[in-house]
Amino acid sequence: MKKLWMVAAAATLALSSAASAATLSLTGGFAGTIPGTSQAFTPENDVLDALGLGPSLGGFFGTTVSVDEDTRLKVELIGYEAGNINTFSMNGSDLFSGGQNAENVVAAIALDTAVVDVSAGVLDFEFSSLRPATGATGSVANGSNPQVEFGQINFFASFGPGQEQAMSGNSLWLFLDDIGQTGGDNHDDLVIRISAVPLPAGALLLLTGMGALALRRKKS
Repeated sequence: MKKLWMVAAAATLALSSAASAATLSLTGGFAGTIPGTSQAFTPENDVLDALGLGPSLGGFFGTTVSVDEDTRLKVELIGYEAGNINTFSMNGSDLFSGGQNAENVVAAIALDTAVVDVSAGVLDFEFSSLRPATGATGSVANGSNPQVEFGQINFFASFGPGQEQAMSGNSLWLFLDDIGQTGGDNHDDLVIRISAVPLPAGALLLLTGMGALALRRKKS
């Protein structure tokens, strides 16, 4: 009976232990900031301001995003404000679109959410952009994000306030600049948040404990 209690206690400890999650990391690029509506050239980063991430959020331009292990990611469409129609895809599948002079901002609840299984290494995602008036298109993929602040389609990456200089973490914001107007820094054309889904740290311990219990009872 005493040993049964010990196994049960181990199982309880396993279930109550902190969850673990994969780590997202940034490689390359250069540190910078994207301002809110106080900027001089393109004062319309309203998504940034509405989310309380302004007036000047730190992070990295021209960076590459990776994950340290096979895992499941929660991918959220947070907001957008753009004349172009912009799309975010991962693993070859389109997840979200937004734009064409439509502003859609939420501060607490994502507009849409997807769950994606990914392999360890550089994440396979891409932003693509279509200008309806002309039919012109452009795209920027992870791993080929240009080392620019403006002038080309690009995305800005940040682990958020308080972690603006961090190169790794569990939840990452991506801010698209679709048309890359020279002299501007309008990175709210499509805003995505990627988070590693926590996995129970004690799951293996629980299974091991229950297996040992079953074996001992069988022998008895």
